[in-house]
Amino acid sequence: MSQAQQAAEGAGAKASVGGRGLAGMLRNASSSLIGNILSIPLQFLGFIIVARSLGPAAFGQYSFAQELTLFVVYAADAGLNVIATREMARHRENAGAIHGTLLRLKLYLSLICYLVILAVGAALSDSLATFAALAVLGVANLLLSYLFLANGVFRACERMVWESVTGLLQPICFCLFTAFVAYSSLVPDGLLPMTLARLLSFLPVVALALFVSWRLVPPRRAPAPSSGLEYLRQGLPIFMAMFVFDALLRISVLFLQAWSTSVELSMFTVSSRIVYSLWLIPYILSGAWLPGMAMSVAQGQAEQFGQHALRLIRLLLIMAVPMAMVLHLASEPIILLLFGRDYQGAIACLRILANSVPFLFLFYGMKTILEAKHHQKLFYFIVTTGLFVGLLANAWLVRTNGAEGAAWAYFAGLSSSTCLGYLFAGKALCWSTLARSATRVACGTVVAGFALVLLLPVSFLLALAVSGVVYLSVLLLLGEINSRTLL
Repeated sequence: MSQAQQAAEGAGAKASVGGRGLAGMLRNASSSLIGNILSIPLQFLGFIIVARSLGPAAFGQYSFAQELTLFVVYAADAGLNVIATREMARHRENAGAIHGTLLRLKLYLSLICYLVILAVGAALSDSLATFAALAVLGVANLLLSYLFLANGVFRACERMVWESVTGLLQPICFCLFTAFVAYSSLVPDGLLPMTLARLLSFLPVVALALFVSWRLVPPRRAPAPSSGLEYLRQGLPIFMAMFVFDALLRISVLFLQAWSTSVELSMFTVSSRIVYSLWLIPYILSGAWLPGMAMSVAQGQAEQFGQHALRLIRLLLIMAVPMAMVLHLASEPIILLLFGRDYQGAIACLRILANSVPFLFLFYGMKTILEAKHHQKLFYFIVTTGLFVGLLANAWLVRTNGAEGAAWAYFAGLSSSTCLGYLFAGKALCWSTLARSATRVACGTVVAGFALVLLLPVSFLLALAVSGVVYLSVLLLLGEINSRTLL
């Protein structure tokens, strides 16, 4: 390659894969966070429509089919979204070659994974309709893995506004299609039409994401810094870690399917989906911090890496702790407002799962620290340990306690993984600063909790708004939210 070609290629890469200062990370985090936070109520709305339309028993069957197909999706993803962000940040001049290599690899993985879904569906389905639903959800969730890869490209290019756009468009489509199935007389209601609605909600979103990612970083067949097999080898620990983490979140569904009733499965699914839907917040923040942290590691800037890590963990704590408080104290009005009295059994389950929220957020912070340092194997060991704890807890609690036992088992597995992870990732943090930050967050949460309890009998929305204002005011007064130490 001539010097002129190299210069042109380097200029194109710098134009698409931008700088990685703190201001850029915050800009990307805020743009993506705003859109995806707006998507959370829309996701809930679509989820509510499905639950109310199918009822507790049928919704339990829908949930089982959904969770079963999602197990295979991580094999199709194979950690390639993380590889895309990390490798494009390190090798900006070869971003197009990396993108092309990862896309070709994903095509092969998708075909293999769909064949696995069909085989498992044929073995476990009790009817043709159930097998068809599994087949449809398999396609939908494989499309989700392509959206993950596009998000990896958006993050590497610091164009996370597109992650926000696609993250907002998908739940809009999901609400429209599920509402059409639930309330229109033109199509029959039931399991298969609802799964088709989910598939249709992904088609325009994935098409847009792929189009934009191709425009940002046009895939090229030129040799990448590593081969497809090498990227697959690098992604294998990420895939195993995320597969095990996904199993940690979803293994309770399998225990409930085997040892409990569809109604109990519905109660756990409803409450766990409320908690699990919050993953978007730490996922976006961690993704915005990952390129800068990876660059700090590559350049040997340990002090800068520690500062980035500390700011990320503090932001996660500021968001997670009050959310856990609200879910615990206002679990009854939340369940009744969203799902109705048919799902009253989920109230106690949600109170238990609320304890998991801080651990869920901190888990993503720990995961980002280890990924930036390229410690995926260590991360795999951490989540495998948590899965083992979760399996033991499920085996002990689900048979006798149903959905509530599954909620405690989920908490046990997630909290053990998070605590173990910080024994390793915590070396990059200043624990004295973090302890002071956690104390201020706890003070703000306690005061906000009092406001919430006092106003709940009057109005749930009023109580939520006032407690939020109180919480932020306390953090401002204590100096926890300030541009000098936090931003």
